[in-house]
Amino acid sequence: MERLLTIQEAAEKLGVRPNTLYLWVSQKRIPHRKIGRLVRFRECDLEEFVEQQRQPTIGEKNGHI
Repeated sequence: MERLLTIQEAAEKLGVRPNTLYLWVSQKRIPHRKIGRLVRFRECDLEEFVEQQRQPTIGEKNGHI
């Protein structure tokens, strides 16, 4: 089984504060797992979340790469 990250570990990987991560969890903006009252994250879910936040460049918006 893949090791699950704590709020603190996930926040460090994402470069955000734990409180920001708690907010995103409450807004269901980021994939997470609830184990009882604990919130945990899979590293692959965090990587996918970050990739989905990518903003296209001006060239990509205009059909140029």
